[in-house]
Amino acid sequence: MPFSLLVQGYPTTDVPVAHVQGPALQGMFLHLMQVVDPAVSARLHNDDKYRPYTLSPLGIGELTPGHSQEGKTHPYPSQEGNFQGFRLPRESRLRSGAPCYLRITLLEDNLFPTFGRYFLDRAEPTFMLGETEFVVT
Repeated sequence: MPFSLLVQGYPTTDVPVAHVQGPALQGMFLHLMQVVDPAVSARLHNDDKYRPYTLSPLGIGELTPGHSQEGKTHPYPSQEGNFQGFRLPRESRLRSGAPCYLRITLLEDNLFPTFGRYFLDRAEPTFMLGETEFVVT
């Protein structure tokens, strides 16, 4: 069963947007997996024909909970707020403290506990995108 996760964090320093997209996201994900289980990370890294996960572009801006037709609040963004979506942002620089989101979809059941353990084993988890530290909120 696929798992789709939304990781929220913010950069601790200003950074060019180009430095925190594409290959940097892939590297961050594989590094987190390596910290928890080097064998799983190696399998994901070395198999260039099968990727049992997807990574969205970095979403930037405040998420405002939306509402379903039944009036229930859900965690997906609505048209309110300044969330720019999961795509390359309009700005060339990402400011320190700017709220950022990454959607990760895991297509193999065994990847979820491995990925989740990284965050459960740390009181204040962080991750690196390129040379920039992001604090998970």
